[in-house]
Amino acid sequence: MKRSVTVVTTAVLALGLAGLPACSSDKGGSASADSDTTIAVSTTAASEQRSVERTDGSEPQIEGAFNVAPTVKIPNADLDVGSSGVVIEGDGAVVGGTDRLVAQLGAYRLADAAVVGASWLDTVPVMFQLGGDAIAPAISDQLVGATVGSRIWLVTTAGETGGGGKAVGQTGGAARAEPGDKVVLVVDVLAAYGPASVVEGTAAAAPAGYPVYSDGEPPTVSAATVAAPAVAEVHELIAGAGPALELGQAVVVQYVMTEWDTGKTVDSTWASRGGPMFLTLGRGMLPVAVEYNLLGKPAGSRQLVVVPPSTDGTINFPPALGLDETKTYAVTFDILDVIDGA
Repeated sequence: MKRSVTVVTTAVLALGLAGLPACSSDKGGSASADSDTTIAVSTTAASEQRSVERTDGSEPQIEGAFNVAPTVKIPNADLDVGSSGVVIEGDGAVVGGTDRLVAQLGAYRLADAAVVGASWLDTVPVMFQLGGDAIAPAISDQLVGATVGSRIWLVTTAGETGGGGKAVGQTGGAARAEPGDKVVLVVDVLAAYGPASVVEGTAAAAPAGYPVYSDGEPPTVSAATVAAPAVAEVHELIAGAGPALELGQAVVVQYVMTEWDTGKTVDSTWASRGGPMFLTLGRGMLPVAVEYNLLGKPAGSRQLVVVPPSTDGTINFPPALGLDETKTYAVTFDILDVIDGA
C-alpha cells in the first residue's frame, strides 16, 4: 500500500494546479528529464490499464507509461474548452463525486505545450477533493466517473478559479499561462477514497470499560466506564496487513475523537471534515502522544489511542480545536493507506 505522494490541502490546490512545481523552462513538452521516476502504486489502487486508440489527429498526443511524466505534443491549438479524452483506461474503482483523489497532474499551454506546472516535477502525486473548493467544477466533472488507473486529458481556461480562489497556471515559473489562455490538463488517477471509507476486518474488543467504537454514518464511540489511564496508550481494534507506519510517511486516515468520560465527539473526519485526511508523520501534524503510539502500526488497521492530559504543561492538541486540555480523549483511527516518501 505504499505510494509516494505530496500532501496538498484543498486550500492550496484550488484547481489542481496552484501549488504544483513550476517548470523552469518555457520550451518543454515533457515535465523534466528527472521526473520520470516510476512510483509504486498499492495493490488496492493499482489497476489494469489499456491504451485507448485515438483516431482524431487534432487531439493532444500524450505518450508515456501511466504514473510517469508524459511527453505532450499539441497539434491543434484551437481545441475548445471542455474538450477531453482518455489516453489510458483503467480497470480500478469508479471515482465518485465527493471522493478524495490521489493523482498525478500536469498542465500544458495549449498554444505550445509548454509545461505550466506538474506534480511529476517533484516525482510525487497530489491529493484533493472533488465536488468542493479544491478544483473548479468543470474539471471535477470530467474526473467523476473515471476509473482508477486512467490517464485523462481535458482543456480548460487559465484564470478560472475554484472556491479557493487560485488561478490555473499561476505557479510562478517561467512557463506561465495568463488568464484566458487555454491549458491542457493531464491527469493520472492513482487512487480514490470515498467520504465514508473505513478499514475492514474482524474487530477486537478494547479493554473492559474502555470506549466502544460503533459503525455508522458517521461512526460513534461510547463513553468509558472506567478511570482513564495515566499515560497515553494504544489498542488495536482491527488488525491490518499493510506496511507499518514510519516517520516521514504520509498516511491516509479517518478518525473520530471523543471525550473519555462522556463519549462526546469533538472532531471527526467522517462527520465534519468531508472524508479521509492526509497527514505526514514527523511534521507536527499530529500530537506527539498520538503519533508515537501510531508508529509501527500497519495500514489497514483500526487503532484506539488514549491521550490523557499532559503532565508537563504542554498542549496536546491544536488550539484551534478549542479542547479542554485537562480532559482525556479517545481517538479512533482507521489507517486506510500508508504512503512512502512524502
